[in-house]
This record gives sequence, C-alpha cells and structure tokens, in this order.
Amino acid sequence: RFYSKEHTNPGERPSINVAATVPPPPTSEYVVPVSDDTFVRRLDPQEDYSAGTTLVVKEAANESYVDRRAYIEFDLSGLSVGSTDVTDATLELWVESTSLVLGDSPLSLSVTAWRDDIDEASIEFDDTLVSPLQSSGGDTLTLPGIAWDDAGTSVQLTVTDWVTTALDQGLDRLTLQIRDLGNRNETVRFYSKEHTNPGERPSINVAARWYADTFVVNSLADLSDADPGDGVADAGSYDYSLQTTLRSAIEEIDEIARRLTVAQLAAWQPTISFAEGIRGGQRIELGGTEIDISTPVPVTIVGPGRDELVIDAGGSSRAIYVASNANVTISGLTITGGSTGTESGAGIRND
Repeated sequence: RFYSKEHTNPGERPSINVAATVPPPPTSEYVVPVSDDTFVRRLDPQEDYSAGTTLVVKEAANESYVDRRAYIEFDLSGLSVGSTDVTDATLELWVESTSLVLGDSPLSLSVTAWRDDIDEASIEFDDTLVSPLQSSGGDTLTLPGIAWDDAGTSVQLTVTDWVTTALDQGLDRLTLQIRDLGNRNETVRFYSKEHTNPGERPSINVAARWYADTFVVNSLADLSDADPGDGVADAGSYDYSLQTTLRSAIEEIDEIARRLTVAQLAAWQPTISFAEGIRGGQRIELGGTEIDISTPVPVTIVGPGRDELVIDAGGSSRAIYVASNANVTISGLTITGGSTGTESGAGIRND
C-alpha cells in the first residue's frame, strides 16, 4: 500500500520530482566582434591592404599628407536585444603603433557610420562608401599621446546612437569609417581582425537592459521574491527551477523600477501573465498579507479568465493594495476573501 493524495501528511503524498536548470539572469553585456575591415587611400595602390593585421589611419613616412580611411564592419545580427534595450555601446580599438608620445596634443579622428556592407577582399583602394547612416555630422575618436612601444593600449568611442539607429532600421551590419581630417605628420595604426590576439581586435561593447517585459507566474504559492532586483522573479523554493509567484513578480517589478533611469521608466510597461498549468478554477491563497502594488510604472496583470483563477485572501487580510503612485490594470481573474475590518477596499483598495 502507498499513501494517496488524501494522506494527512502532504509531504508523503504521491509526487513527481522534476530537475531542471535554473534560468540565468538576463544577459546585460554583449561583445560584437569585427566581421570585416580594411583601409583605403587616395593614391595609386602599392600594396594589398585588405588582409593586413593593422588598420592604417595615418602613415607619416614623409611630410606629404596622405588621406587614409579605415573601414570596420560589425555584424549586429547576433544581438538579441532591440534598440530600446541598448543603454550604451562603445567602439574599442587597440593601438598597434603610433608616433604620438606622452605630452603631445591628442589627435582627433573623425568617425562616421555607414549602411554599406564591405568586403575586404575586393574593396578598391580609393573606394568611398556612399550611404551614411546619419545624414550629417560625425563623432570624434580622441587618440591621446602614448609611446611608440605602448602597443596594446585601447581607445574607446561611444557609438550608442549609431547602434540603436541601425537596429531601428533593421540593419544587420554597421560599418564605421575612421579618418583624420587634418594634416598632422603622425602615424596611427590599429589592430585589425587578422590580429593574432582576439582580445585586441576591433569590437563594439554593448550594454543592454537586464530586466524583462513579461513575468509568467507558474506557481500558486504565496511567496516573496528571493532576490528582488536581479531581473527574475524567483521565489527560490524550487531546488532546480524558476518559481514565479504573483507576489514575487510584483515585488521584482517594484524593485527593478527603483533602479531605472527616468527614461527607462517612461519606456517600461511590464506585464504579468500566468502559465498554462494555472487554469480550471485554481486558487492563489494569500498567507495573511495583502499584495502591495506601489511601482510607478504601468503594470498589466492578465489572468486566464474569471472562472479559471481565484486570488483568495482567506478572510485574513485585504487582497490587493494599489498605492496612489501606482498604475495597474487587472483582468481575467476573481478576487475574493478580503477582510479589512472597518476599512474599505477589502478586495482591492486603490489609493
């Protein structure tokens, strides 16, 4: 004889124990490696630059000014984020060598973005791209004075606007052109994608938001978030899988909102939904404490249907409290069992 589901000890009733991998927190940083790069110059070609291990922006072999342009292409198709998720994007280039020394005034290089794809094996020596990503202007990459033998020094340029614009336009590739608009007699060489050290090849480092738009409740338990603000609403009671309760989802949203910028808050409208297994008149029985919704962002709670899910306060507390600064839309569920004594709003109090 085995114990059945009617056994008085819940821990000895029949069960299936499922082991699963705990989902990691949302990825917040991406590295976009160079996909193609080359440089051209406005003179008759004397050598094949396309597969070189360096990108020459200036070469001061003599006093004559030679206009060189480096093109660096990045494949954005691997970014699993949208333009509104990107918070920062930085171009990183590693200096192979330069004639600048400490104490020299910095050299300013013009950087512009293009829609064009490049093929470093076939680009002509005097090619100029024709489809700018932005109609005017360009940012400046400042190269400080460093020693000739200080190879491995990196320089950075913020390219957030270009990355988000490219994502907005549905572009898989972003090409950056680097050139010097002046005539200082200096040499500047960056490592290219053929460099033997992958960590010193050109890259765009992208920081993206770490929080989700949708939280799916998969548990009827009334448990709090184990680690508010980590990007996932895990109540932490399942040994090997993510347990999201209604309470933990609301607490996670509230804590995320505390950490966002004004612009991020304005763009964020989180939704709480329920897993397919939470149906058929099941009940979320509150443990004696109301669910407090006080986040300043608009929250939408979408239940499976009024007859499919019940939130039951069990006569021990109010069911849901909505603070005066909160904005919440609730549908598709039944709220019952609220008790507040002489106060109003036993089911929902909306201040």
